[in-house]
Amino acid sequence: MEITFLEEATMVLNVEENRLRKENKLHKKDSCVDYFSMPYVFLALHVANCTSNEYLQNECLKRLMSSKPVMDTIMYRVDNYYGYYGCEQLQFIYDDVSKDEFTVFCWEAVREHLKKFDASIYDFPRTSAGELDMSYKSFEKRLTAGIFKICKWAYKDFLKEKCQERGLMLDGNHLSSYAMIRKVC
Repeated sequence: MEITFLEEATMVLNVEENRLRKENKLHKKDSCVDYFSMPYVFLALHVANCTSNEYLQNECLKRLMSSKPVMDTIMYRVDNYYGYYGCEQLQFIYDDVSKDEFTVFCWEAVREHLKKFDASIYDFPRTSAGELDMSYKSFEKRLTAGIFKICKWAYKDFLKEKCQERGLMLDGNHLSSYAMIRKVC
C-alpha cells in the first residue's frame, strides 16, 4: 500500500512536533509552529491547506510571510518593476502611488496565493531517495519559484486597477508594450 503525501507529511510533522515539545518543555495546548524551522512551517502549510485547517494555516502564513525568502522575492520584483511600465503614459501612477503601496499589494497577493499551496498544486521538494526534503535550500528554492510570477502578476494587476480608476482601459498587453517603450527609451 502506497503512502499518500498527506500521511507522510503528517508523520514527519508529528515527529518534529514531539521532538520540539520535549526539547522546549511545551504543553499539548501550546503551538509548536513558532518553534518549527522554515521548511517545517512550509510543510505544515501544505498539510493545513490539504486538511482545511484554518488555524494552522494562519499560523504558518504569519511565519512565512515575514520570512526572508518571501520578503526578498517581493522586494526584488517591486524594485525591478517600479517605474518599469510606461514612460510618460503611466507616469501619473508613479507620481500618485509610492513603492510601499506596490509592496503591500504584492504582499497581499502572495499571501492569498500561499493559501492555495498544497501537494496537488505544488509538489513538495523531495530528495533523490524520494523522501521529503526538509533542507532550507530546497524550501527557499521551491517557495521562491512558487511566488515569483505571482508578484509580477500582482504588480500588473495593481497598475491596471490604478489605470481604470483614471478611466484608462489598459490590459496586460498594453503594459507589456509600455515596458518595451521604457526599455528603448
